[in-house]
Amino acid sequence: MAKENITKGKVSFIIVNWNGYKTIIECLDSIRSQTYKNNEIIFIDNHSSDNSLEIVKNNYHLDKLIILPKNYGYAQANNIGLKYAKGEYVALVNNDAILDKHWLEKTVNVFEEDRSKKVASVATKIINYHQRDLIDTAGVEYLGFGAGWDYKDLPINAYEVSHKKEVFGACATASLYRKEVF
Repeated sequence: MAKENITKGKVSFIIVNWNGYKTIIECLDSIRSQTYKNNEIIFIDNHSSDNSLEIVKNNYHLDKLIILPKNYGYAQANNIGLKYAKGEYVALVNNDAILDKHWLEKTVNVFEEDRSKKVASVATKIINYHQRDLIDTAGVEYLGFGAGWDYKDLPINAYEVSHKKEVFGACATASLYRKEVF
């Protein structure tokens, strides 16, 4: 099997869209405004029935546009997008996520500082879209008795999550992964 042509340091954004006309502009504008510019955008439309696909086609440059003939669901649509990702890193971003302009720079830096390459993904603090004073998630912990616990629904100032901390997993709302882990 031939080795993939991966571009070192490049980030492949994968955005799965389904009827996201209310939020897709904010999402793509936040990606476009990132301070870390070595990225590509792979946009998968999961058979939308609203006008979100037209909005995107008419207003944004995309590196890859995939229009699915039916709704394959979030996970399968992301897997389809992964086949086209050329980056060393993959950013899974929901179509209703709005990224801070330094989001990509900060998450890539976590990987770049990890000389041992033990970090497989970077979980980020995600603020609730409808209640901006709440953390929606900031990573998932694995508890000893087998359950998972999400840093979820906490007031923004109740728990300091701006520091680096090892967690079990990342929420795919907005997270960065080494492509090789897929």
